[in-house]
Amino acid sequence: MTVNMIIYSAAICATWSLCMSPVTAVRRLDTSVATNQHHHQHLTATLSEINTNATFRAPRRTVIGTNVDVPTANTPDDHLVTNLPLLDNDDFPTKHWAGLLPASDDGDKYLFYWLFAPDQEQIKKQKVAEKDIPLLIWLNGGPACSSMDGLWLENGPFRLTKDPHDPNKPWHIDIDPYSWHMAPAYVVYIDQPVGTGISFTTSGKYPTNDREVNVDFYYFLKKFLQLHKDKFLTQSDNSENTKFTLSRPLFFSGESHAGHYIPSMMNYIQQQNKNSDITIQLAGAAIGNGWVDPIYQYSAQDAAYGYGMIGKAQQRALDVLEEKCRDKLRNGIYRSETCFDLLDAVLDNSQGKSSPYIVSQYDQRKWEVKNKPRDFPPGHREVESYLGGHGPTIPGDFDFRNVLEAVHSLPSLKAGQVYYECTDPPYNALKHNDGLGVVPDVVDLLKNDIRLLFFNGIHDLICNHAGNENAVENFPWKFRDAFQKATRYGWKAPSKQQLGGYMKEHKNLQFLKVLDSGHMVPMDVPDISLDMIRMFMYQQSFQSYKQEIGTLSAGESNPSCPICPTCESDDEKKAESPIASPVSCPKCDDCNEVCKDLKQKQESSAGSDGTSQLSGMVLGAVTFLTMAASWMICCLFLRRRRRSIDGHTPLSPRNGYDMELPKTNGFRDDVDESDGGGYADGENGHARAID
Repeated sequence: MTVNMIIYSAAICATWSLCMSPVTAVRRLDTSVATNQHHHQHLTATLSEINTNATFRAPRRTVIGTNVDVPTANTPDDHLVTNLPLLDNDDFPTKHWAGLLPASDDGDKYLFYWLFAPDQEQIKKQKVAEKDIPLLIWLNGGPACSSMDGLWLENGPFRLTKDPHDPNKPWHIDIDPYSWHMAPAYVVYIDQPVGTGISFTTSGKYPTNDREVNVDFYYFLKKFLQLHKDKFLTQSDNSENTKFTLSRPLFFSGESHAGHYIPSMMNYIQQQNKNSDITIQLAGAAIGNGWVDPIYQYSAQDAAYGYGMIGKAQQRALDVLEEKCRDKLRNGIYRSETCFDLLDAVLDNSQGKSSPYIVSQYDQRKWEVKNKPRDFPPGHREVESYLGGHGPTIPGDFDFRNVLEAVHSLPSLKAGQVYYECTDPPYNALKHNDGLGVVPDVVDLLKNDIRLLFFNGIHDLICNHAGNENAVENFPWKFRDAFQKATRYGWKAPSKQQLGGYMKEHKNLQFLKVLDSGHMVPMDVPDISLDMIRMFMYQQSFQSYKQEIGTLSAGESNPSCPICPTCESDDEKKAESPIASPVSCPKCDDCNEVCKDLKQKQESSAGSDGTSQLSGMVLGAVTFLTMAASWMICCLFLRRRRRSIDGHTPLSPRNGYDMELPKTNGFRDDVDESDGGGYADGENGHARAID
């Protein structure tokens, strides 16, 4: 009805204008323009090496050795590190232990660990009771990438350093002031599964699924806790059965594929607690840029669009490819080129298809040379030289075997395990499960009140914040709707003046987007990451500044759900959509339901308003006839009035001069039709309005 009245009002104004100026002609342009078709560039990429797209890695081989004797550690002192090459012990007074522990009864599997005691000064500063100091387990991903990345490049206390301005100055180890043992916490870095980093097997057999990984890890974890029981275990009061429980909170943390490892491991530990001689209570986990739910996380195009790397039409084209990827996952195909092509397409076209450079999949702010080995993370080659004895970065007179001896791990070398950042055999054994999620494990942990923090560096592409947020928002737990509409906060890290990130939380689930960081948050923002892990483990608030933007209730819509083609109710929008046919996708299911409800409401509203619409049409017709009659009377009156002025007709001489009127055949003769001016068609065939 409102639209009808606007049209009628405009018509009345037009009629009055014509009556007052009957000699002025208006050129009416045909403003109907052909729809400008959006042609999608076919964004495909040849997958030269499928393996490189799952996680960062380099091809590595392990030669299996046999008859390896690993000395048994009976006390923590057997694994105490007292003389680490390149480290001045006076610079690092904190105790640390390292060594190999069995991962099975067979004696053919060993996992390597490196444990750091909490910083004593921080214990005093934070006023933490001994029993409240947590044990934090750190795992890197891959699969099959060493947790020495975390220790030497991210949140551990050591940094291999060389003065770039003085080539003669020897290498040395600097101490990182933002190491996570400063939280304070006991922090242990573990190379797993077997065959990763310094860990090894002499059988030539590697875990091929989550259960096999968990069985090995759980066996190792019990041996680790028993060896360091003075720090981590307390004996139960029941003297008939020798049972132990943890004497302090236990947390897990890690990144990338560790987002797959950790929920699966924690759930397995909970299941084993029922019949184990050690009850391992779990406090929580902080998972960074984690690979948790591939059904949402292959969507590199969503993050790429947010970064401005691709346009909206390209994003929608890749949405179609993403749906094909989801079909593969639903059918149990957990490793396919279709899914990898989503990221490949974004990367290969990030600077133009013909460019020799591409954006880094781990940080879209950085660039790499196409078809060249990635030098990521920075510093990993130095660590490989220090622990594995290869590469040109460490001076030739340095003997890496002294390092392995210092960390009680020379047997790994005898077993043929040479340290590399990432190794092939365990990776190849697990890569077929790349697209297998661990959502059921996450839900079980949430049901059991385990605290979970998912944090994301916002510049990552391969495990990007958009996909992770969609995954977290759609965990099928009982508080899903409440989490979706939970208040969002800006978080100011205590060590920084500016904002550190954005937090959303409800009950025991938290999601934090960390600014100024990519795939490896502790490497990019070490100070902020230390604040984060301290506040998480000690249950401090992240709610610095409340965002005042309202949220939809859970019943109205899923806030994380994008506008989908199936939600387009406007025929014109459908015609311009780059997707030929509507596509239904899991992340849009909630949207589609909302659209269906809206459509039903609109149809219902249209039915109830039918009478009023009919009345409006009748009123319109009457108004139109009235205006037409008024126009005719007005024009007749003006014509007669002009003929009576001074007794002259419009073409008769007046005061001795001939008077010529402009042509009145519907066009102005003072406009050059060849001149685009304000009249010719605009760019791309669009007509431009006359000023």
